Amino acid sequence: MIGRLNRMGTTNQTTLFGSFLEVGSKQDLCAFLGLSESKLNFLLYKLTSAERYKTEVIKKRNGSPRTLRIPIAPLKKIQKVIAGELSKLYRPRQHVYGYVKGKSIIQNAQVHLAQRWVARIDLKDFFPSINFGRTHGVFKGHPFHFNDEVATLLAQIATDQNELPQGAPTSPIISNFICRSLDLELKQMAKEHRCFYTRYADDLIFSTNLKRLSPQICVPAAPEGVSVQAHVGDGLRAIIEKQGFSVNDIKTRIFDRSGRQQVTGITVNEKLNVSREYIRGLRSVLHVSSKHGEPHAAAWFFSNEYHRNRPGWRPDPPDFREVIRGKLGFVRSVKGAEDTTYLTLARKLSLLDDNFKLSQAEQQQAESPRLMVYTEGVTDAMHLRHALHQFKADGLFTDLNIDWADHTDRATGEGKLWQTCLSDAKREEFRHQTQIFLFDRDSDFAKKAESKPGKLKHHGNNVYSFCLPVPAHRVDRTQICIEHLYHDDFLFQKDTQGRRLFAREEFEQDGNHVRHEDVFCRYSKATLIVDSNVSGIGSLRGKPVVLSKKQFADYVEQAVAPFQSPSLDGFQGVFEVLQQFVHNQIQGDA
Repeated sequence: MIGRLNRMGTTNQTTLFGSFLEVGSKQDLCAFLGLSESKLNFLLYKLTSAERYKTEVIKKRNGSPRTLRIPIAPLKKIQKVIAGELSKLYRPRQHVYGYVKGKSIIQNAQVHLAQRWVARIDLKDFFPSINFGRTHGVFKGHPFHFNDEVATLLAQIATDQNELPQGAPTSPIISNFICRSLDLELKQMAKEHRCFYTRYADDLIFSTNLKRLSPQICVPAAPEGVSVQAHVGDGLRAIIEKQGFSVNDIKTRIFDRSGRQQVTGITVNEKLNVSREYIRGLRSVLHVSSKHGEPHAAAWFFSNEYHRNRPGWRPDPPDFREVIRGKLGFVRSVKGAEDTTYLTLARKLSLLDDNFKLSQAEQQQAESPRLMVYTEGVTDAMHLRHALHQFKADGLFTDLNIDWADHTDRATGEGKLWQTCLSDAKREEFRHQTQIFLFDRDSDFAKKAESKPGKLKHHGNNVYSFCLPVPAHRVDRTQICIEHLYHDDFLFQKDTQGRRLFAREEFEQDGNHVRHEDVFCRYSKATLIVDSNVSGIGSLRGKPVVLSKKQFADYVEQAVAPFQSPSLDGFQGVFEVLQQFVHNQIQGDA
């Protein structure tokens, strides 16, 4: 009986009927889908749930079970057609990334990059929470406005046992329609509490660079704990439950920047990164292939790695080489084509797979010397990384290969950076990769970090240090930090909310502004660029006036107006020093 239905096909529905939104009856729907009423009746009313769907239990990556209900082929074809029509009509909100064409987990992770706190809230039983009534309501509402008959039929096609089945093609896009009100309320809540919000399916992500995430959203379960289970705030829980969902408290987590912050499987502490486990698995399969041959590696991979999160009913696994190329492509898309880890893995794969070749640029990168550069803080590396990327796009410093050290596992600041520099220079094991510690020119450490301007100071064990070269537009200053490499008209401009950075010399010792602007600095700070403790007074009382260094760096890196086109000539001196150092090393003169 089901075998007969499996031979059923749908012709081009647009040739049989007009727009999906014009469907006004059961006959219209069948004409649009290209099947008879009897076949639709058979699928919906004659077959039992067990005959319409095949249940498959698979293991998630954490080992817990996931139950999929896979529709039989003829029902799946119908659901695919409907899902396609729904996708055409869905207008995703800016912060929705799951099941949206043109968006990805990488873009979702990018929103939460380099934040002080990242909280992940999981919605419990996401698809099962969406029942027949809620699905029926979607088809009755905007933009469909179907009558009861059509809305009922579509809801019957899309649901099973009074819920959206996880495994049906229609479930993801319907869940996005269901979550429109939830997304709007959570976006407003995030704005109110000065944090970022995104949703990827049932994962709600909040992040902030404030000292703490609002307790209305999420707080650590342990007062002094990090990377621990979290308590969802009353405000967030109330919104979620009002929208017909519930929180999976067991899977809710909050991470500060000292731990590994992950969003949809991508590490976001300072730069987008792939998990250690992912890299370790890919490195292992390439090692097995090199050591024992491709057949052995394929057998090992499909039994140890590939089977996870894969239902057993699927046909034989795809071509082994294609899968490995895809996994390596993911590493490239996250870490970048210039990343050392990617290039190392890519070179190994090129020796094993005749159809995989590095591009000429990648080959040059892989063969050129690489530097590991340490900076005083997160934003220093962000500015330098962005500047080098722009220079290379213009054909400059194309042979300069730099890995930017992550601050996740070490403290920031010039004092800690200097300690790390001296410590690494004295380590017993030899540093094969050149390590360079870059200091701002604003403290006594600058005098220790260089022997002469424009030259690197060697501390031993392949460890070097130097200070920011003074650009031409700053020759009148004895002290500079990374932000001073920009010109003042760019550095101190206001964002669209009226906020900006301030220079230390803009304030008197009593905190008042030297030009009598309506701003006040509560504390005298040693930093050359003031990005906190500034508040509005007089006409600016209660208004946002100060921009954080992190937000400024984000604006520049993401090309947010009016910060999208800075002059980068001030950064050129940094890379000229490094390029000359590399050339000297190659020639054996360093």
